[in-house]
Amino acid sequence: MIPLPEDIGWSDVRQWLHDGWFLFRPTAIDELRPGCLSEDIDRPHRYNVCDLDGREFPFLRGNVFPCWPKCGAVNMDGYAAYIERIPQRVYRRTYNINCVKLSIPRKWDVMKRVGTGIGELSPLSKDVVKAVFKPIYYRYSQATEMMDTGQAVSVALTPYLVVAGGTVYYRNNLVANIEDGKITPMAKQEVTVNRILKFFEGRVRL
Repeated sequence: MIPLPEDIGWSDVRQWLHDGWFLFRPTAIDELRPGCLSEDIDRPHRYNVCDLDGREFPFLRGNVFPCWPKCGAVNMDGYAAYIERIPQRVYRRTYNINCVKLSIPRKWDVMKRVGTGIGELSPLSKDVVKAVFKPIYYRYSQATEMMDTGQAVSVALTPYLVVAGGTVYYRNNLVANIEDGKITPMAKQEVTVNRILKFFEGRVRL
């Protein structure tokens, strides 16, 4: 998270922040929240800041902070998604559509639960932005209960680790299967599985 330079011009504001999400305070005493630029129809080439609820606030340079959230796996409503930052040279300084891609482990199973509309989900969808900027993670015992009771198809335990039924994904790669309390690494994934065993609370064994 970085402050905007005091001498920044409106063209640079647009170049840094356009088509992306950053953190801002509506006033100096408010908590930081995600926001995006919104054209001010009464002031040509000037902007407001729009929050996730669609409320608009005046753009105040000192209250706007370009930033990159951690990304990785996040928990959505009943499933986990993986938001990957794509390293490339761009002039934007914050979370934006050109530098991230979204994927969903066990996508077909997720579609059966939440519907085919999930195909329209993008890294800039408001539910995704909310999850990325304020992620919530669960312990393995919580995740298994959520999946067993039909509350979730998949659950993120950390920004890197997702469980989906009897499968385990690490950094968005399928690394193991779990059956009857035994975890079986995929080919060449033994080292990775040994590294992540601590997140299973002793409930699975090799």
